Amino acid sequence: MTKLLKSNFYRLFKSRAFYICTIVYTGLMTLSLVLLKLLDNLFDDSSSAEEISFLNLKDGIGLGIANFSDGQVLLFLAIFISIFITAEYTYGTMKNIVSKGFEKYKIYLSYVITLTLAAYIMVAFCFLITTITGSIITGSIASYNGPVLLKTLRLVVIEMLLHSAITSVFVMVAMTIRSNGGVIAINICILMFGSMAYEILNLIVKNLLEIDTKLNFGDYSLQNNIYAAGQTLDNGGEIIRPILVGLFFLVISTALGILAFRKSDVK
Repeated sequence: MTKLLKSNFYRLFKSRAFYICTIVYTGLMTLSLVLLKLLDNLFDDSSSAEEISFLNLKDGIGLGIANFSDGQVLLFLAIFISIFITAEYTYGTMKNIVSKGFEKYKIYLSYVITLTLAAYIMVAFCFLITTITGSIITGSIASYNGPVLLKTLRLVVIEMLLHSAITSVFVMVAMTIRSNGGVIAINICILMFGSMAYEILNLIVKNLLEIDTKLNFGDYSLQNNIYAAGQTLDNGGEIIRPILVGLFFLVISTALGILAFRKSDVK
């Protein structure tokens, strides 16, 4: 496993796609902060009696932490993971790895671990840059007391788990489909229509099957939990559910991916 991880990390830090996706994602998030600040200044200078604020958080760290739960990184993760894994099949690298006698489950797990770290790096780099930018445009680095700091750390831990889970889903798709265009298309469709599938399930259960239930299947969507986890910072939102959802998707997608990879014929 150690040799596999070293090889994958070497490829990760040599990957132009990784740096491009990270820089573009961070650049867009930073630019959005600047534009929101300009909008704030525009309305401050207007004669409107109603006070309008486009920057919801008033310190740099708060704006940086917001990147953990806004879900904007998911699109770049979907694209990068698709490119990273399908390249292994395109250039025959995966066949070489398998032919060396490594167990397939170890090969698969090495990709999950490597790409989970890549997701953390992307979000952490964006956090650093947007925190610096946010501190400059708001004039405050942080206004945190003890309880808020603990809530923030809790949010970060939950978001790390949820991002690990969705990374595992993207890896499962990439290791199963293997076609670059097909993998990117499917992963983007997961992002675009994943939450919609839960709403359709709600309609089927409550309207077609006429089952009277207060259960909202959307509450168990991985994406919805990524977005909603930010509520744990503001109003002590649900904690157990996002943790269970993250663990469920992480374990199930990894298990299904390993099963499919072990049964596949790597060419």
